[in-house]
Amino acid sequence: KKIIFKLKVPKNIGEKLKSGLVINYPKPDLISITYNKNENKIEEIISEVKEKNLEILDILTEDADLEDVFLKLTKKNV
Repeated sequence: KKIIFKLKVPKNIGEKLKSGLVINYPKPDLISITYNKNENKIEEIISEVKEKNLEILDILTEDADLEDVFLKLTKKNV
């Protein structure tokens, strides 16, 4: 799963959160973090990002696409 933060002002907050999750910057005003919903709580991710003193305009999540789901399912059955 992926959580995306839209920022009011573009800001680089580093490569990783304290939790070790990798931060990506698809656009200057976006921060994207991929996480495993079974291992990471979304509230904790949001809290870590808020600690960086960012002005967040919007937060959205994306689920894995069908290919990712298929690969995950077939990997378990091997």
